Amino acid sequence: MKPDNSLWFARLILGLLLAAESWVPSPVTAAENASAVAAMPTALDQVPLPASGKRVLIVTGDDYPGHLWRETAPALQALLAKDERLAVRIVAKPEALASPQLAAWDTVILHFQNWEKPGPSPAARSNLVRFVQSGKGLMLTHFACGAWFGEWPEFANLAGRAWYGPNGGRQHDPHGKFRVEWADPAHPIARGLTAFDTTDELYTCLQGQAPIHVVAYARSKVDSQYYPLAFVRNEGAGRVFHCVLGHDVLALTNSTVPELLQRGCAWATGLAPVASGDTGAAAAQPLAFRADGEEFTFDTGQLAGRLRAEKRGFGLTSVTHPPTGANLSRSVGLMGIYRVFSDGKRYGSGAWDWPSEAQLQPDGSVLVKCAAAADRPFALTGQYRWADPLTLDLAITVTPQRDLHRFEAFVASYFDGAFSNAMACVTDKGQSKWLRAEKTLGDWLMFPRDPQAIEWIQDGRWVIEPNPVQWVIQSNSIPLGLRRAPAAQISAAMMARSNDCFALAMPHETEGHYSMYLSLFGGDLKAGQTTHATARLQFFTQVDEAAAVEGYRRFTNSPAQ
Repeated sequence: MKPDNSLWFARLILGLLLAAESWVPSPVTAAENASAVAAMPTALDQVPLPASGKRVLIVTGDDYPGHLWRETAPALQALLAKDERLAVRIVAKPEALASPQLAAWDTVILHFQNWEKPGPSPAARSNLVRFVQSGKGLMLTHFACGAWFGEWPEFANLAGRAWYGPNGGRQHDPHGKFRVEWADPAHPIARGLTAFDTTDELYTCLQGQAPIHVVAYARSKVDSQYYPLAFVRNEGAGRVFHCVLGHDVLALTNSTVPELLQRGCAWATGLAPVASGDTGAAAAQPLAFRADGEEFTFDTGQLAGRLRAEKRGFGLTSVTHPPTGANLSRSVGLMGIYRVFSDGKRYGSGAWDWPSEAQLQPDGSVLVKCAAAADRPFALTGQYRWADPLTLDLAITVTPQRDLHRFEAFVASYFDGAFSNAMACVTDKGQSKWLRAEKTLGDWLMFPRDPQAIEWIQDGRWVIEPNPVQWVIQSNSIPLGLRRAPAAQISAAMMARSNDCFALAMPHETEGHYSMYLSLFGGDLKAGQTTHATARLQFFTQVDEAAAVEGYRRFTNSPAQ
């Protein structure tokens, strides 16, 4: 039975008023609310793309009769919009997930499920998976855990946990008051928040085997067991935040729930979760480096460490993964500019030892500058910028004072010894495949882009002291390498665009350096002309090789900086 518009709108206003004691939404007139609901578009081509902010799309329009989506969707939009970094829109038809225009959004929120009717089509399912695995965000609220029940078993892996169905057992505690506690108070979503009471449904009906990180849970009054209420996971290069709170407007706007949802949405979108109302300049740049004397620190929520430590001009050191505490780097660190060659000459031991100066940029990136010198006839810059909490770009420019021939900047990463698996994405008869860097292949392995690259590699540059290397030439490769830490279930990919990089290199996977390298530039540089190349380091959790390939595809298809 379709609810009467006047009744549901009255309930919406009542719910907001009842919740006002603990949280006050932005003032919205009755006419504005009624107009917003009546104007809910049912196709993505009817939803204007926001001109600024992260684009967040609430997908709703079909739910179990006890869930009044016409009330809860606008309330969810209003509370998320309190974070000024989020531009939140609604589409009131789940099949919109099949649209190619979905790719223009940063995060999708699933806010629907009527298990008695078929869910969105197979095309919508596959499009949603591609969307998330490509590096976008996914958020699920309340009964979205039951989407595609009986149609798409793999949904439980994407969502982390899914509804076990009407016959699976007890669905939830009786609707009422219960206490929400923080399973991980140090998680960026929970940091600084205290346990709180809410009036809602305590779901006890979730099942699934996918690895999840529980952020909040509650103890059932029925069986005294704890059940997850909010949890996160990574899917490919993307992030998933799943919160089963939010039965009605009162539940959505009660106590700390709005802040939990705001922070969870920000986290899924790749922003740093911040305290409610604290969305000024600092929050708008959550992935910024921060100056610390002559060094810089960073904490993206996923990666933390230092840049330019111990007076090294280039490279991230003491890098950790805060959610697990895993160490990710060793020795001179990650994404440092090491050996530089041209014209049969090596310029010092490594660029990280050259005199340099660094400046924090308005966008939170760090620009490192090395001026030309008598023994170094070119200026070089390296700009470190976060693309997302797990992804760092290093954009390098070179401006020669005279023509330079066969120029190379060798970018190096030295991973923790836990990264004991290594592989390269090689090409064979036009097809790409992964090749393990096993010791049987040799000690030091070089994967060239093409025959021209082999000529440069073997022109004598690698016998120049200090630390000469004898490379064993391998199959041609795209500039994509992967190292894995099996115990920590973390992987790291180094990549570059083919026109920026002429070789990928690494030792065999258990050799003590645990390193990986990219040979950037190549060819000749003209005097006075600035040339650019960009390398990327991307970490993954619970990753397979396909996710790394997808990350590479997204990087190479994005505009070069």
